[in-house]
Amino acid sequence: MTSVNSETGHYKNVANFKGLIHFCESLKSAYQPSRADMTIEKLNEYYNTATAVMDQVATAEIQLSQAVQNRQSLFEDTKKLAVKASVTLQVVNPLSVAIKTAKHYIAKIRGKRLGTVASASDANETTEAPKARSAAQTSFDAIITHFDKLIAVIATEPGYAPNETEITVIGLQARLSLLKDVNDDAVRAAAKLKLLISQRDQILYKPDSGLTALARSVKQYIKVLYGAKSNELKAANVYSFRKR
Repeated sequence: MTSVNSETGHYKNVANFKGLIHFCESLKSAYQPSRADMTIEKLNEYYNTATAVMDQVATAEIQLSQAVQNRQSLFEDTKKLAVKASVTLQVVNPLSVAIKTAKHYIAKIRGKRLGTVASASDANETTEAPKARSAAQTSFDAIITHFDKLIAVIATEPGYAPNETEITVIGLQARLSLLKDVNDDAVRAAAKLKLLISQRDQILYKPDSGLTALARSVKQYIKVLYGAKSNELKAANVYSFRKR
């Protein structure tokens, strides 16, 4: 995850770029660069582009945080719901052959290991997987898969017809659909943020044409105008820029 200091650095670079623009404006007619992208007008345009993408990144970060929290909350609640449904299955028919298999999937959903596997497909997954693979299999995608299989197992018990809507087969299927939705929301939010961060980094740090490169060129131009030891260059250098 991106550090707070790194994020602060991005904002400081953009803020300092605006400060450098103001300084260039203070030079008035003396500031006449031959490069079109170094004119005051173009510098302001670039600043506006940079602030826009920074705002988009900030919004995307909030959206991702909310999506992750929503997913985490629903998945944690689903673990409890799965246990409730499994216990109800045992109450309905203590002799049901589905109980053992249901417990197997409950353990996987909760991230606990059981000594037996319930199906040939699961056995193959276990024996063929690398040793480094976690036995818990508690990733969000895995929980969705195991919850789906749990529902299928519960549905095989003819007597399973609880009065509590949320743990009926239909209710569990509705929860499964919701799990998929919130998981997809989080995945999409993460992908969107990743894309925007890439765009931001290009705008701020692209070699030769990014915001920080442009700032260096402006300072070099001021150095040419006034000299390496001039007060003008010292004033321009007050606006520092960090690398990515």
